[in-house]
Amino acid sequence: MSKLDRFIGKPIKKVIDGEEYDVCGLDYKDLVPVMGLANPDDTVRANAIKEIARIGIKKSIPDATDEEINNLKISPLLSWFTAIMEASGLEIDRKKLDEMTVSLTQTT
Repeated sequence: MSKLDRFIGKPIKKVIDGEEYDVCGLDYKDLVPVMGLANPDDTVRANAIKEIARIGIKKSIPDATDEEINNLKISPLLSWFTAIMEASGLEIDRKKLDEMTVSLTQTT
C-alpha cells in the first residue's frame, strides 16, 4: 500500500440500540452528501442525513435492503448517523442535530 494507507478509514465498534456493530465511515466518494449538511435549507440537510445514514448502513451491513433502511424509525437512524460521522472522523453539532429533529423524534 502507499503512504495514503494510514488515511483509509477502518470500521469502529459502536453499540446501537443495544447491539454492537462494526460501523464504517464515509469515503472520498461520499463527499457530496456531507456537503449537504452545511446547507441552510432544512430539507436539504435532512436529506443529507438520510443519505449519509443509508451509505454508512449499507457499508456496515451489506445485506441491509433499501426498504429496511427506509423503514427505520428516526431514533436509530440518528444513532447510525452519529456513529457513521464518528467513524468518518467528522464532528457534528449534536445540539443542532437535536434541535432539527426534536419534533420528529417525539412522533416515533
